[in-house]
Amino acid sequence: MFKDIIISEHTHSQYNQGDPRKRKKQLFETEYFILTQGSWPINANKMDLRIPKEITDTHVNFENFYKEKFQKRSLTWNIEYCSSLIKGTFGAENY
Repeated sequence: MFKDIIISEHTHSQYNQGDPRKRKKQLFETEYFILTQGSWPINANKMDLRIPKEITDTHVNFENFYKEKFQKRSLTWNIEYCSSLIKGTFGAENY
C-alpha cells in the first residue's frame, strides 16, 4: 500500500515534468493516485457520470502518458472516489 503511494507521487511528478508538447495545456492542477487493485479495499463501481470536457481532456492526457510509460498495465478510473478543491481570486481577494 505504501509502495503505491510512493510510486504514484513519482509517476505524477514525471507527468508534470514531462514534455509539454505531449500534454495539452491544462486549465487546472491535477494529482493522480495509482493504486494496485488487489492491495486496496476498493470496489470498482461504474457510475454513469458526465464529466466536463476540460476534465476529460486532462484525464486522457494522463492516461496516454501512463500507457506510454507502462505498456503492459491498464488503468481503471474510480471517479466516485475523486474529490476536488476549487480556489479562486476575485479582485484582490483569494477564496
